[in-house]
Order: sequence, then C-alpha cells, then structure tokens
Amino acid sequence: MASYGAVVQRLSATSPNPPSQTQPDESKQLPNFEKNQPFSFQITCPFSIPATPESAATRIIKNLGKFGPYYAEFVWIVLFIALIPERKVSVVYLVALKEVAVLYLILLRAVANSVLFRWLIAFDTRLIVLPLLAIGTCVALILTNAGIHLAITLAATLPIILVHAVLWIAEDCSLNEEINQEHVPLVHTVCGAAVQRTSATSTNPSSQTQIPNLENKKPFSFQILCLFSIPSILQSATSRIIEDLHKFGIYYAEFMWIVLFILLISERKVSLVCLVAMKEVAILYWLFRNSVANSVMFRWLIALDTRPIVLPLLAIGTCLALIVTGAGIHLLIALALTFPIVLAHAVLCVAEDFSLDDEIDQESVPLVHTV
Repeated sequence: MASYGAVVQRLSATSPNPPSQTQPDESKQLPNFEKNQPFSFQITCPFSIPATPESAATRIIKNLGKFGPYYAEFVWIVLFIALIPERKVSVVYLVALKEVAVLYLILLRAVANSVLFRWLIAFDTRLIVLPLLAIGTCVALILTNAGIHLAITLAATLPIILVHAVLWIAEDCSLNEEINQEHVPLVHTVCGAAVQRTSATSTNPSSQTQIPNLENKKPFSFQILCLFSIPSILQSATSRIIEDLHKFGIYYAEFMWIVLFILLISERKVSLVCLVAMKEVAILYWLFRNSVANSVMFRWLIALDTRPIVLPLLAIGTCLALIVTGAGIHLLIALALTFPIVLAHAVLCVAEDFSLDDEIDQESVPLVHTV
C-alpha cells in the first residue's frame, strides 16, 4: 500500500508537466468495444455412441430425469391412439388416471410455493405418486381387456425412448445457467467483502454485540384467514375477477374440462376424442414452451408471451369441434354448471397466500442493502 501511494503521489507530482512525445497515448490503451466478436451460432450434433456401458447407463439416468415428461407423453399418445377404435372403457380409464396425475402436479406446484401448506411436502412425493399412477394405469388397462394394446404400445415406444436416452448428449445452456454464470463473480465478491468485514471487526469486542441472535426470533405463526369477502364497489369486483383469472385460470380450466368430460362419456365418443386431443395439444404446447423458455438457442422464438393467443385459440377450437360433432348441448350444460361457480369464486376470493419467493425476497432485501 505504501508503494501504491508513492506511485500515485509521483504521478500527481509529474502531472502538471506537458506530455512529451515519448509518452504513450492513453487513448490507445482503452479497450475497443467495437472490435468485439459478434454472437456466434453453432450447429452441433446432439447424438453420439457412448464409449462404455457405464457411460450409457449414466446417460439413460440423466435423460430419463430430464426428458421424463416428454417420454411419458409420447407413450401416452401412442397408447391413446391404439385404444380409440375398440376400447372405450379403457380410454376413459387412461384419460381419468392421467387427469389425476395432472391435478396432482398442479396441486404440488401450488403447494410448493405456499408458506401455509409447505409442511405437506417435506419430501418429494413425485417419485412415489407418479410410479403408482403408472402402475395403476397398467392394471386398469389389463382389467379392461386392453393388455395386448399396452404390450404392443410398450414394444413400439420403449426402444425409441431407450435409443434416444442412450444417444442424446447435447446440453443446451439455459437462461438460468447463463444468469448464474454471469452473477457468480458478483456474489463471490459481495460474500468476500462481507467475510473480510467480519474478520476485520471480529477483533473488536464491541462488534460482537451487533451479531443478530437467531435464537430470539419469533416462531412460525399459523393463522386461519377468511378467503372470501363481498366487494364493496363494481371496480373492486372487476379487479378481483381479472386477478383471480390470471392466478387460478389453470384450475378453472381443469374444473370445466372435468365436468365436460363426465358429460361426454356416455354418449359422444367422437366428441370425447376431440376434447382429449385438444387438451393434449395444450399440454404439448405448455411443455414445449417451458423447455424453450429456458433455452438460449430458441429464446428468440418467445420474444413475446404467446399464451394469451394460443390458449384462447385452443379453447375456441375445442368449442367448435364439440359443436360440429353434435355435442353443443353438452357444452352449454357444462358452461351453465361451471361458469357461475367460477365467477363467484373469482369475485369473492381475496386472500393472498404468501409464497416462498415473496418470503425469500423479503428476507433477502435487508441483507443485500446491508452488504
């Protein structure tokens, strides 16, 4: 530090002298940002043959964890197509058990971000519930005389899945990984400053009194709140409807779909197939959007949010398909039964459950400001 101060004083002392011709031009030492290399786009082959059986097993485990929902959708679609011509009861069981899985995943996603119910998911139950639902689906198909369809479907799809899981090696960088890589030096720098500050002040006995006592914090309080109230003015009711439609839209859609599916089971086989097919398109769109949203290679495809366009179009297409197949009356009955319930919930629901993200943000803001 002494040499650094001497250098600074020497520079300040010689700075009034006029610059000589032998001194280098400081403008030439500045980095030229215009000469930076542009963004490079590379096309790579995502497949390769593993060198050893251990490498193949590692790839299979990794790809099953990464592409599990896509593999399950692929098998389910092939099985659904195979069951359509002859096995109506088996189709109903297949769709019903998948709906149970969808509702479980939706509930798990909602509960996972809830402070009120997070104690219900102390451990990950997906590894238990989803295999049990798959086994239950197989047992239901066998009991409804669709075991041969199940065997043919598995024989046709499992080799394709196994080949993909063995050969796939490409790792597309995600936006989350890119953000983490960009922010890690900043985090390390801040943490290093905090550690240096702590080590510097640890020698001072009076600084020990500034350490927060974590044992004196208040315990977690459990409160039961009323979830509903009548809005006082029309503008308040309108704002509640818009907010709850944005928050509970997927639950409202699932509720309407289940009621409509139950109404179509007994009479309208073609309408039932159209209803399931349109929902499957929506699920595939959602899966594709979630995978593309975290991809650096394809993020230019989602420069704008397409959900307000695609999902209403799918809903309108479903209604048109039901009307064309002679199920318009069933559609009207389902809307008459579900729409008042959905509207009443959207108007009366006012409770805002604190999420883990909000809690983490509230706890982290003072820490960031302190650092």
